[in-house]
Amino acid sequence: MTDAPAPLRVLMVEDSPGDAELVQRELRRAGYAVAARRVDAAEDMRLALQEGPWDLVLADYRIPGFGGREALRLLQTSGRDLPFILVSGAIGEEAAVALMKAGAHDYVAKGNLTRLGAVVERELREARLRRERREALAALEASRQGLERAQALARIGSWEWDLSKPYQVWTPELFRIFALDPAIGPPDSDRFISMVHPADRPAVLAAIETLIAEGNPQELEYRITDAGGEAHHLHERAELDRDASGRPVLLRGTIQDITERVRMEALLQDLGRMSAKGKLAAYLAHEINNPLAGIRNAFELVARAVPEGHPHAHYAALIRQEIERIADLIRTLYQVYRPPAREAQAVPLAQAFEDLAKLLEPKCLALGVRLEPERPEQGLAVHLNEGMLRQVLFNLAINALDASPRGGAIQLRAEAQSGATVISVVDGGPGIPPELAERIFEPGFTTKRDSDQAGLGLGLATCRNLVRAMGGTLSFTDGPGGRGTEFRIRLPRAESEDIATGGATRERPA
Repeated sequence: MTDAPAPLRVLMVEDSPGDAELVQRELRRAGYAVAARRVDAAEDMRLALQEGPWDLVLADYRIPGFGGREALRLLQTSGRDLPFILVSGAIGEEAAVALMKAGAHDYVAKGNLTRLGAVVERELREARLRRERREALAALEASRQGLERAQALARIGSWEWDLSKPYQVWTPELFRIFALDPAIGPPDSDRFISMVHPADRPAVLAAIETLIAEGNPQELEYRITDAGGEAHHLHERAELDRDASGRPVLLRGTIQDITERVRMEALLQDLGRMSAKGKLAAYLAHEINNPLAGIRNAFELVARAVPEGHPHAHYAALIRQEIERIADLIRTLYQVYRPPAREAQAVPLAQAFEDLAKLLEPKCLALGVRLEPERPEQGLAVHLNEGMLRQVLFNLAINALDASPRGGAIQLRAEAQSGATVISVVDGGPGIPPELAERIFEPGFTTKRDSDQAGLGLGLATCRNLVRAMGGTLSFTDGPGGRGTEFRIRLPRAESEDIATGGATRERPA
């Protein structure tokens, strides 16, 4: 049983029907079921290429007003990768070579068609291989792009280092994480280590040495400062390949930017501490208010028993005023440390400033520092969680009080700026030394370790996390005239309808 003829779709550039029939007969003899279309003009060929598909083009060299050279240009212009075989009478060797250099795949003389079948079989095979290579490259490119998108979504980059070469290979996401220009290439080892946080460099260097010396996969977390000055927390895994002799030949690894995860974990811890302080504040308010109520009632009985003309009668009014002041302080303390509400609301800043001034009055008197809140413009408010805002303001004000000299003053002000509200807390202290400027937002960092105030505040790391959770930013700069420090909280400004309705709306996503 013989194999069925292989189908073959041929576009023939030929002006002689007789020659075209001879060519088709030879192809049928070579085992092909030929479906052919003959054209002898440029426009006919252009139309035929559009209507396709075709398996190959067979072209005569000389056709009046047309020919093999023009036919080859039309095929190349169409973008189709089809075998182009010259089937022509005698043409000069120079012309044949020129056409082959221009892109023709082979030349078969009309007087020797016996080799046409073998030439067509070879060129069809080569065309199939080219098509398969293109498809493989396209699939590889699609896979590469998919990997890049996946790495960008997961904030993961990968790297590879052939130890026989002086350079590494990085994926695009790794350049984005380190804020480096891919056109320049990956950093050398010295530059890379310089970007690692100084406290983490020993661990990173030790992991590299262990990986090369022992070959065990390494995994660690460390911090970097990217080329743009932004801090990142990274998680890296790395492994080593050796050759048959045990010699290290290849290092590869992945690096994931876990900055947001670390921030969220810190925020959850901060919220846990806030909740604990809120419970403590509620407990203290309850435990102090109960005896305070008894003291108030007992005092009213004593006050009524003191005649108006008694020489010490004026002390009754003073005692009553102090009892009410203590009760007011307890209420304000609870407001500051009460558990955060789930809903955001419009918080009028004038009231927040007034409550803060009341709460800090005893400490201001004890330290001899004035708190000078500037009354915000009418209606200025922010849309967020009120309890979280009060805690941040309280902490910044406590820090400002501790930094200010006796006789100094703290400014507390707010202003609208480009759809946002900026709250400033300014002290008159010595300022933040440059060597500490990069550390003040680190979790656990404090300059109050030997102070009786250590641990009373939330810490600047927590404050920044809370402000970020509210959709804002916390930054600092030198105070006016280069004296002291100014902390700035930039927050979403409340819409007028929020203020009018009390702002009882769902919290907006940060």
